[in-house]
Amino acid sequence: MRHIFEPELNNHGHSTYIQTTPHGYRFGAEDLWADTEAFQSHYRQGRVLEKGGQLAQAIDLYEQAFRFYRGDFLAEDKHLDWTMFLRSRYARLCLDLLLHLIDGLHQLDRCSDVIIYGERGLELDPYHEGIYRRLIQCYHDVGQTYVALQTYERCVQALGEVALVPSETTERVHQTIRKESENNS
Repeated sequence: MRHIFEPELNNHGHSTYIQTTPHGYRFGAEDLWADTEAFQSHYRQGRVLEKGGQLAQAIDLYEQAFRFYRGDFLAEDKHLDWTMFLRSRYARLCLDLLLHLIDGLHQLDRCSDVIIYGERGLELDPYHEGIYRRLIQCYHDVGQTYVALQTYERCVQALGEVALVPSETTERVHQTIRKESENNS
């Protein structure tokens, strides 16, 4: 295994990554970096900043954290039972991160960014009505009323697949945008 990590290592050379112990072998953890650790660390730091009222700094950390999320954890090993819990945990954590990011960006009137992250959020949870509602509002706010109305229809269709209908709040947002659109026609 040492030769996989360090092909230039001779047979009895000291490995930087694989260490021999009295009980077997272990990874030299001080030399390892894991995207999952970086993802969680940035997310936690962002939450602390957000709770402390430092929204712009929190958003920076959330965006950095999101860059570390590359999809399902060990997606190529979906058949291994032990990966299911972690896969689900990281996906839920990423969705929570996106919700905080979307809300923060909306508070800062960064609707174009809300749209980008909102669409990514729907990839993780295609039934999340709150994300649809934010997208509907932001598409309208950036002057894409037609896309806002299409997004409402996507929401209705997605919720219908699980025998749900949009909430009164979503309906109010839709009706307001639709009436405004009709008055501007």
